[in-house]
Amino acid sequence: HLLTELITERQNRLIGRLTKNAELKYPNASLETLDCEAGGINRDTIVNPASMGFVSAATNLIITGATGAGKSYLSCVLGVEACNPDSRKRDDEFSPHLAEPPEFY
Repeated sequence: HLLTELITERQNRLIGRLTKNAELKYPNASLETLDCEAGGINRDTIVNPASMGFVSAATNLIITGATGAGKSYLSCVLGVEACNPDSRKRDDEFSPHLAEPPEFY
């Protein structure tokens, strides 16, 4: 029980430090608080990028939309997810086809 608490506290400090160093505009942004209906966003479209597979694939992500649609907030959600060590583990689970890097000539 004590070990679990210590591990959780350590992970929370790590996430806090990473998000602070990232200097995000909305450091408390989360996928749960993202209002998809207000921005006209399909939640299924967000869940795939939130798995962070685009990071290990070295793929760019472009967020477009009208003024006030929540582009900055969405980018902060992805930034906070990137700071979460659990998202790195999920990335390996969701992207087994990315195990080998592409060959360049």
